[in-house]
Amino acid sequence: MKIVKNFLCHESLVHEMERIAQTYPDEATLGFFGESRNGRRMPFLVISRGKKEGRKAILLTASLHANELTGGNLLLSCAEEWIKRVGSNAEQSLCLYVLPRIAIDGAEYVISTRSVVRSRETISNGAQIIRRDLDGNGLVLQMRWPDEKGDFFVPEEDPRIVLPFEGSCGAGRRYHQVCEGVLGEDVAKGITPDEPPYFPDFNRDFATKGKTSEAFTEPEVCALRDFVIAHPDIKAALDLHSGNPAVFYPDSWVGMENWEQSPGYRIGTKLEEAFKAPLVSSYSEIRTGVPQKKGPGYFIHWLNERFGIPAYILEVGLYYNSFGIAYGEFEDNAALCLQSTRRLLSEAGGFGGDPVFHAWKPFHHRQFGLVEIGGWDGLLYRNPPFEDWPALAERTMSSIGVMVEYLSDHE
Repeated sequence: MKIVKNFLCHESLVHEMERIAQTYPDEATLGFFGESRNGRRMPFLVISRGKKEGRKAILLTASLHANELTGGNLLLSCAEEWIKRVGSNAEQSLCLYVLPRIAIDGAEYVISTRSVVRSRETISNGAQIIRRDLDGNGLVLQMRWPDEKGDFFVPEEDPRIVLPFEGSCGAGRRYHQVCEGVLGEDVAKGITPDEPPYFPDFNRDFATKGKTSEAFTEPEVCALRDFVIAHPDIKAALDLHSGNPAVFYPDSWVGMENWEQSPGYRIGTKLEEAFKAPLVSSYSEIRTGVPQKKGPGYFIHWLNERFGIPAYILEVGLYYNSFGIAYGEFEDNAALCLQSTRRLLSEAGGFGGDPVFHAWKPFHHRQFGLVEIGGWDGLLYRNPPFEDWPALAERTMSSIGVMVEYLSDHE
């Protein structure tokens, strides 16, 4: 399968989608379904061969989170491959809606700075750091400095590593660590800075059961909502994210009677086999073995609750998963976290020519004095390596095939 092994800026993403539509004019149509907060048009592809009347559609989405960009490339690869493989009458009566990037503004920022944002960059307030490239290398990484009350710990045996102080052991020193940047000029001197806001989170902004805060507050989320409402032919959905490998199902199915006899479970087990990742309710279930709801506001929850659509999240993996480091090894205990991080640092190489880890370098900060800037690349660390993408594309294609089979069996 052909796949673009690069993180595409918005312009390049649209150009790639234009290429597909121009190469296959009878099967692919490019459209736009809304605008981001910063005015960027949100593209989608319709992949269809055959009549429009009575057809059923599969909705394929990715990048509700700005750092999680692999899924969009996988979907575009699958869209083109689908066109090449379609042939049976059953498949001709089906349609794919491909929406490869929802967090468009956040993705632009992340690609250019390699910083960490959830869905888009937000303005910091009070004691929160305002992200800035301080050392002029074009990146917004992390900065750290010794602090006897800091929440982090740098072990003496490997000062590259920063661990949570809680549960730490062995010789070392406490540190404070935040995103590279500055405090606002009106903040009192001597204040301890906090990380920039982690929200908004587009995948917590949907109106679902149990959500107490306001829903549909972001224009990108509203555009996605309106797209779904305008396309009642959508009968199944896959939403791609970059997290530890898993297949997640909606919260409304957690605790369901006769769960293992339900259509949702049968589809899920086939996705588990196709995508080669465990079918679970949440990451908590991976660690405890007990199904547990993820919480309100998720896109797949809304699709399932409002429309009855079988919808699943496919988590395609993180950089460290490629080195055999499993979920939980950075959270279970400090000793295991230290061991896993040292192994990752020893094995990690480049990512398309770019380093995944940047050595800590001293920098004189005008507000905090002497600090160090460096650490993990916020984009590369949160996506699987490029060499894993072809296999992930095949697994994604197989997962789409599972949904096709389900719709074909439910005429």
